[in-house]
Amino acid sequence: MMDHYAFIHGSKPTFVSLIIRAQTLLLFFFFILSCSTTPQIPDVKENYFEGNIRYKNEYHIKTSKISAADLDKIFGKTADLFFNEGDYLEVYDGGFMLQQLYM
Repeated sequence: MMDHYAFIHGSKPTFVSLIIRAQTLLLFFFFILSCSTTPQIPDVKENYFEGNIRYKNEYHIKTSKISAADLDKIFGKTADLFFNEGDYLEVYDGGFMLQQLYM
């Protein structure tokens, strides 16, 4: 008489295949567990930084093909960032882009 498992699956499982199945089930279990226990993100509005930041651009040139003055014209010398309620505005003192607004 043929074994029930062998009749359905074609052959009896080997020890290695049982270990692989057990590892797969454990991995799946830990994945589900980690997803369900992920801490909730607090209300982000309360944690926003509000204020201004000023960046000063300085260039250290390693080639004679372009000068720091040329880079100042392209990118500007400073960038001011204004943060309010999670949105921010970047304002540049020169260059091809004068401002960006992120909402």
